[in-house]
Amino acid sequence: MIRIPLTAYAEAYVASLPDRKDPVREIERVQHALRTVPALASYIADPSISVKERSHALNIAIDDCATETVNLVLLIAAQRQLKKIDRLMTYVRDAYANATQTRVATATAAIPLTEKERKEIAKILEQKTGQHISLTERIDPTIGGGLLIQLGDWEFDATVAGRLRRMKHAITTV
Repeated sequence: MIRIPLTAYAEAYVASLPDRKDPVREIERVQHALRTVPALASYIADPSISVKERSHALNIAIDDCATETVNLVLLIAAQRQLKKIDRLMTYVRDAYANATQTRVATATAAIPLTEKERKEIAKILEQKTGQHISLTERIDPTIGGGLLIQLGDWEFDATVAGRLRRMKHAITTV
């Protein structure tokens, strides 16, 4: 079996996805489904189960999932590369940014953001940068609350953990 690099899959996926779909958001939704339903990964990677049934399982797990996303996930599962979904996300993010001349920002929160919050953060960043922003989301309960936004080498840390770290630094350097 010939292994095609994940970068090639990512570029082809971004090029094939309909304009109304955000490829980064689509892969984030796949990552979330695979983390919250661990049995899903082994189910969709099982070649003894029909492609139709595996596709149906993905559509149930990921509401309103693009056909192209389902096909990509099934393809990388068949290639036994499903464990590399985080690496694939990086490649998809880069391919999307190159294809649309978009900057990618990451918002880290302790709990999932609402769609309204995601749109508001992206809108604010777009106003500040003058560029289209694709916002990816990370969930990290260890930040204790608040929000960490990263855009290139710029970082805005309004997390509880960040505030505590800065207070500790201020106290220990006096």
